[in-house]
Amino acid sequence: VNDGAYAGITLDGPDDETVAGLAERKNRYFHSWLQEHRVQAFPGTRRLIDALRSGGVPVAVFSSSRNAEAVLRSAGVLEHFDARVDGNDLLRLGMRGKPEPAMLLEAARLLAVEPGDCAVFEDAVIGVEAGVRGGFRPVIGVARDDHGDDLLREHAALVVSDLAELRYQRAEGLVLNTLASLPGALEHEKDLAARLEDGRATVFLDYDGTLTPIVQDHTKAFLSADMRATV
Repeated sequence: VNDGAYAGITLDGPDDETVAGLAERKNRYFHSWLQEHRVQAFPGTRRLIDALRSGGVPVAVFSSSRNAEAVLRSAGVLEHFDARVDGNDLLRLGMRGKPEPAMLLEAARLLAVEPGDCAVFEDAVIGVEAGVRGGFRPVIGVARDDHGDDLLREHAALVVSDLAELRYQRAEGLVLNTLASLPGALEHEKDLAARLEDGRATVFLDYDGTLTPIVQDHTKAFLSADMRATV
């Protein structure tokens, strides 16, 4: 560095009481935390990603965080994605973050798929906005709290509380799990019998109204002799 040419310029250090210093300290503390703890991925999300990849559907992850790689590695899911676009790419490519769709469009480009052929899963309002503005279909909101209406107002095609509410099969695509869409047990009798050969069946039964009649006083909801013998 030419000290004469840069006289008067100072760089913030991690211990300086400045915005840059605070951000640097926060980042240092965060990486220290990652070394001692493991990020837990949502089981329903992992199952859906595995189902998509097993069905031949490429999957990308996008995040504005420059720590995305470290977080994904901590959660044990880094290798589950065919492409990743994160805060480092935003800086390197000079892209604007959400609600601009640039980051999502870059992820689609890396997957070699048109936006209209991509589903986007987002829990943030600005993320849903970015997906809609980028022409992605469908844009599915994930509301783990009570902001589902906000996601719908930004034109999310569907809002779920957990990605476990969705399933993917090559023949039917991405489907919302409802009682009407769940497979019937009698239609898969052979499959169930094969599974029971190497396992042990567990049956869950409701009590009031199923095993016993519904009564006003729950202390008087007794099993009949016939029902007890059946169980």
